[in-house]
Formats: sequence, structure tokens, C-alpha cells
Amino acid sequence: MSDALRILVVDDEEVIRKLMRDILELVDGNYVKTAEDGSRALEMLEQEEFDVVFTDLVMPNVGGLELMKRAKERDSNIVVVIMTGYATLEAAVDTLKAGAADFMTKPILDINQVPLLLKKAVRVQRMQTEMAALRQINRMHEEFLALISHELRTPLTSIIGNLEAVTSIYGEELSGDALEFINLTVEATASMGNVVESLLLAADLQSRRYEFQCQATDLNGLFSHILDIACGDVKQPKVTKVFHPCEGELPVSIDISMIEKAVMNIIDNAVKFNASAEELSITLETRREGDKAVFYIRNDGEPISENDKPALFAQFHQAGHYMTRKVGGMGLGLPMARIVMQRHGGNIEVEDTGGEGVSFVFTLPLVDEKQSVGEKDKLLIN
Repeated sequence: MSDALRILVVDDEEVIRKLMRDILELVDGNYVKTAEDGSRALEMLEQEEFDVVFTDLVMPNVGGLELMKRAKERDSNIVVVIMTGYATLEAAVDTLKAGAADFMTKPILDINQVPLLLKKAVRVQRMQTEMAALRQINRMHEEFLALISHELRTPLTSIIGNLEAVTSIYGEELSGDALEFINLTVEATASMGNVVESLLLAADLQSRRYEFQCQATDLNGLFSHILDIACGDVKQPKVTKVFHPCEGELPVSIDISMIEKAVMNIIDNAVKFNASAEELSITLETRREGDKAVFYIRNDGEPISENDKPALFAQFHQAGHYMTRKVGGMGLGLPMARIVMQRHGGNIEVEDTGGEGVSFVFTLPLVDEKQSVGEKDKLLIN
């Protein structure tokens, strides 16, 4: 849309049509035509393209709202401004809800306001168009992730199954080297399968297809269990795990498996990004702050650079340039962890450590300890 706009003014009062045309033609050399009612305006919209329509709200035969509806059916990007002498807040809200970019009252007391209103309406419409395009791109992104993940899952499962069958049937006839190659292939394929499952889960979380199964639990007990099983097969670095639980219980209503995935992602990332270190200390601390459970996961490894922090929770971003980093993965762990926490009514943020190690702070809403377990389980996730 250039600076000069093609504008249609629709009003059953000739004086209004002439005044609006004179005002609008003075702004950026706009091309302005007029129509005396909605029916004539629809005929003109069929004959030529317009960027903006100024229309009276109340007209015989075809009113302003009906005209706007039919105009937008032809061109969803057309900007519509409703004019009316019946200026009420309710009328203004109704027209905006119906799709108008703006609302103006008659009689026109200040002609200088019309060009300003025109520019504002065009700007609003452009923003709405851009937002709609972004939503469409986001939907396509989610559908693409789900599609490729489903298409990859079946052949990967088949590859693993066939390799295991070969090992089982012909294992005694194969050399040690051949068996080693098969095992390495199974491990690599299983690793790729994990990536596929992460993609599927990310797509389901983004589109809200994943249904959380919440139940009442004590966070302190859950975290004690998570630390027990974390880093069990890690040979490098040597991991020291420390837990500082707060006094008493931290009752929450959560999808236990998803919170466990979120926490394990943070711990796994700490280990992966510090694989070259000899030792690594991971500390999990819980606190009760008002009606929230707050917990920290800290490690004394390599800190996150200031340049990486702004995009830390962006999907497919991973600290370090992709050509030089030595850590595998899709960069989905932190974004998924944040979505999980937010869907539970909480959040996750990276904490400033002054350049010493890495610290994440999580929040989750506590449930009333006086509630029964059944009542806690009924809490819904939006």
C-alpha cells in the first residue's frame, strides 16, 4: 500500500460525502470516491479496488456493518472506519469487535482529526494483517514439525527392530566387530528417535494438543527422586549432586512426568555443556515464598554468555555457534521446560550469577494443604 490511498466514502448525507472527500483528497494525494448508500458501495467495490472505506453506520437497505462484512469477504485487508451520529461506547465496541479498524462520530467538528484517524486506521489494519500472517506461519511450523516427526518415527522403529532381530538370529555367526557396529547403529538410531519424540512433544505443547494429567504431589519428594536417578550413566564429568529442600512439604498439582522432563532437561544440559570438565556440582534448592513454590537448579560449570541469554528460551537455539559447538541436540530442552512451567501457572528464568556457573529459577503455584487429594487433582491447566 503506497502513501496515496484509494478511499471510498459511503454516507446518505451529501454534505458529509463532499466534506470527507475534500478532506481526504488533500492527504497524500489520495484517490477518493463516494457512494450514497451501501448498495451503491457494494457495486463500486465489485468494479474497482479500494484500500479504505469510510461508511456511515445507519443507512437504508445495506447498513454499515453489513457493508463492512461483505467488503471484508472480498478483501480481508481492506480498512473500514465506521462513521455515526449515534456515538455511544457500546456502539464503538460493537463496531470494533465486528472488524472495524476505527470509529468516528458525526458531525465532524475538527477536520484535522480525519487525516490522523485515517493514518491510525491504516496502521492498525497493517498490524492486524501482519499478526494474522505470523499466526499462519506459526501454525504451518507446528504442522510441519508434527508431520516430519510422524513420518520419521515409523522407519526409525523399523530400523531398530530389524537390527535387533539380526543380532538375535545371526548373533553367533557375526564377528565381534560386526556386532559392535550393529550396537552403535542401534544407539545412534535410538538417539535420533529421541530427537523425533522431542519434536513431536514440542509441536504438541505449542499447539496445546498435549493434555496435562495433573495430580497432587510434594515437590521435595519428587526432586529427591529425580536427583537420585539423574546422571546415572555419566562418566565425564564427575557429577556431585546436592539437594537443599525447604522445611515441610511443597504441595502442588502437576503433571509429574512433564515436570520431571523439564527438570531433567536442565540437568542434562548442564552435564552436556560441561562434558570436558573433570568435575561438576549440581545443586537443587527449594523454597516456599507466599503462595508459590520456588526452586533453583544451579551448576558451577561454564556460565552462559550475555549474548546467548536473550535467545536462551527460543526453539532450536543452542548456546554457541552451530558450526563450532561440540554439543548435540535440537535446542528444544529449555523452550519445552518454559512452556511446561507456564502451562502449570509458573515460569522459569535464568538467574544472574555474576559470571560464576549457571542458575535457573522456577516457580509453581502451591495448592491449599487443607484441600483433599481429589480436590487438588481437579485443578485445571489453561
